[in-house]
Amino acid sequence: MSLPKIDVPLHTVKLEGIKKNVKYRSYTVKEEKLLLMAAESKDQKEISDTVIRLCQGCVITKIDIESLPMTDLEKLMITIRSKSVGEAAKVGLVCPHCEKKTDMSVDLENMIQVGDDTIEDKIMLNKQYGLKLKPPSLISVEENASDELNLINNSIISVIDSLFDKDNVYLFSDYSQDEKVEFVDSMSIEDAKKITEGYLEKLPRNVIKLDYECPHCNNRISRELDNLIDFFT
Repeated sequence: MSLPKIDVPLHTVKLEGIKKNVKYRSYTVKEEKLLLMAAESKDQKEISDTVIRLCQGCVITKIDIESLPMTDLEKLMITIRSKSVGEAAKVGLVCPHCEKKTDMSVDLENMIQVGDDTIEDKIMLNKQYGLKLKPPSLISVEENASDELNLINNSIISVIDSLFDKDNVYLFSDYSQDEKVEFVDSMSIEDAKKITEGYLEKLPRNVIKLDYECPHCNNRISRELDNLIDFFT
């Protein structure tokens, strides 16, 4: 007689980027082992692939995990992690006053999303052409991360959805990487600033706000933690 399978409880999280309530389950012991192995490898590609596969396995609602905005993927993974192994995550924080490190336990349930309400996802390059922008996904960022000397250009490429004029829409995904690079390289500095300052710098972020006293110098510290993906790798 085979061993019975234990039912795993289901949970729901709202992803603001896609404006959808997503149902998911906690990850299993086997899946946690895969995540830990990926983290130990220090290979960003392996970590990213494992995170995506884990989310694909845990999410019950039909959504395209690979195309999720990074803030949604980050929130989804942290929420799954929180329900699987607990809300607390250990983090080492360096005091800006005495520069000494303090180990703290952070409650992942305190994660909130912050952003700039003035963000615009359509930017006109001139009277004829404009760009439709979209939040970057993990896949789009990785595809454009090979050239570290052109980080700004890579960031711009990862958020362009399409180019449009009065009569046509040119989907950026229909063009090769070389064509995308050539297009961005041909943009004026002014147009690049419209994208970086008007969109990239205003994208939503998941943060955890902390207010604590440094045990070494007794100074009061208020700070925001972001790049929360580090908590589950």
